[in-house]
Amino acid sequence: MLRITTEKKRGKTILSVEGRLRCRRWPHWKQCWRELHTSSPNEKFHVKLCGVSFIDAAGKVLLKEIHRRAAS
Repeated sequence: MLRITTEKKRGKTILSVEGRLRCRRWPHWKQCWRELHTSSPNEKFHVKLCGVSFIDAAGKVLLKEIHRRAAS
């Protein structure tokens, strides 16, 4: 199971990810990220991974892409 929630706190957008970030869930996570990035391309995002129990190789690639583009 993968759960992604977003919230705004003090002018920052925080993506909280919970569950297993693996290949078959990757398209959902990637779509969520791209929609947020497209709607606010200049905004910085914080990705909270505290609730993630597993990340496969494809998930690691996506996290690197997110970090490279706009996340902190």
